[in-house]
Amino acid sequence: MKELKLNLKPMINKLEVFTKRDSISELVGGYRSFFMGRGYDFEGYRKYSLNDDSRDIDWKASLRSKDLMMRIMREERNLKVFFLLDVSDSMLFASVDKLKCEYAAEVIASLCFAILRAGDSAGLVMFSDKIVKMLPSKSGIKHYYEIIKSLSNPKLYGGKFDFANVLKFLNSSLPRNSIVIAVSDFIGLHSGWVPHMEVSAQKFDFSLSLMIRDPLDNNFPKDTGQLAVEDPFHPGKMIIDPDLIAGRYDAHSLKIKERIKKEFSKLRCDTVELVTNKSFEKPILKFFVEGRGKWR
Repeated sequence: MKELKLNLKPMINKLEVFTKRDSISELVGGYRSFFMGRGYDFEGYRKYSLNDDSRDIDWKASLRSKDLMMRIMREERNLKVFFLLDVSDSMLFASVDKLKCEYAAEVIASLCFAILRAGDSAGLVMFSDKIVKMLPSKSGIKHYYEIIKSLSNPKLYGGKFDFANVLKFLNSSLPRNSIVIAVSDFIGLHSGWVPHMEVSAQKFDFSLSLMIRDPLDNNFPKDTGQLAVEDPFHPGKMIIDPDLIAGRYDAHSLKIKERIKKEFSKLRCDTVELVTNKSFEKPILKFFVEGRGKWR
């Protein structure tokens, strides 16, 4: 197993450079358009221009001022977003450069940056078979660095996996109508979590799950000779011949993923699968763009 190195400083520096160039605005814009505000506040009036939509003219105000006037509305941006990060043993695996948990930490760091720039607040729940760390949903750069500090702490990683337990915690602890984004490989997901998820879906806007996968989670390599493998949640090793089981392994992995995605979909929660040997920006932006205006 690779050594756990959670250095998010290069990611933060990269985001700060993007901010200066304003190229991070694409991610911020995608997030804002998908997770729309809960309403609009009236700010005032301005004169109508040829580039404006005539349907937005306020005719009563126009009669009073003797000019065509547009109402200026400001979107309410007071959304509370919580990330659920799986830090269990299966997330400490890599067959490529990044452990799944390192990749997940970078995803959350980037999305938190976009969320706070959009005017919303972000919180973090790190879990295994218990709640390891919880940061409330807040805004501001100081809070952002508190999230980064937690994501970068190797002592908070490792352990067994119990998704039902974290859902029970959410249902009793998080503010109603929070947006919840689950980040996990969902390996070791046992029965019993769905009823708790149904309660969560009623209480929260559980709109998105990010399924983080290593290439070996999806497909077994061939022509490697015999290998020793182990289950991250149970002791002991097994000697296998990949050529004999690769086809069944791949099919079983796909079946499990599709079943999980289907269960989430029943509760109006979309799933974006991210693979650790590929960039996460494009799949997330694609999801935001294709689902624009969908969430309320």
